[in-house]
Amino acid sequence: MKTALLVVSILSLVLGACGSKEETKGQAADPGAKGSDPGAKAKAADPTEEDPFAFIDFQALKRTVIQETVDGIAFTVELPEHRLYKKEIKKGDGTFPGYVTWQLGFRDGPGFTVQPVDFPASAESLKDGLHGRGQTVTLVEALPDGGLLQVVDEDTKKYFQVTVYRKNAAGQGARFSVSERRRDPIPGYDAEKAWAITVAKSFTLR
Repeated sequence: MKTALLVVSILSLVLGACGSKEETKGQAADPGAKGSDPGAKAKAADPTEEDPFAFIDFQALKRTVIQETVDGIAFTVELPEHRLYKKEIKKGDGTFPGYVTWQLGFRDGPGFTVQPVDFPASAESLKDGLHGRGQTVTLVEALPDGGLLQVVDEDTKKYFQVTVYRKNAAGQGARFSVSERRRDPIPGYDAEKAWAITVAKSFTLR
């Protein structure tokens, strides 16, 4: 009996030692464990992840002159090309006009659309029109080069749209719109809208 108890005791000590080693090994592999590589845990997180509520200095984004054509109408516009991740071009089918669209490659960012349209009869005509709930035309401006600017705001500050209308030498009209819709108020709403107005004014027909 004593011999059996001695064997059981020895086995218990051996198994306990093995379990302790395995536990220590597991702790060393944990990136957050004491004595491990301090950069391992940071590497696991996505370093490009951005705070969706943080303010973006849109005015600091470098813009590039982009040349494109929509339904035979050539145009140029200055966009932050290095941040664009999606572009879609569709030709008109005789029923609906074509369009060119881009999206910025972060968060819910604004979208950009160029589409052929009839040039508005006057700046005054842009003050009217049907808009969504809580949306109003807050600015209409006749641009020095003959274009027209329209700004639509939403009182929730979850949406805005800036549009510039142009007409080329052949009398063809097109509009360029910058708009954004979010579930929550847009961070830096007024600053981003001011940037959108600057971008929209860069739209020209060739």
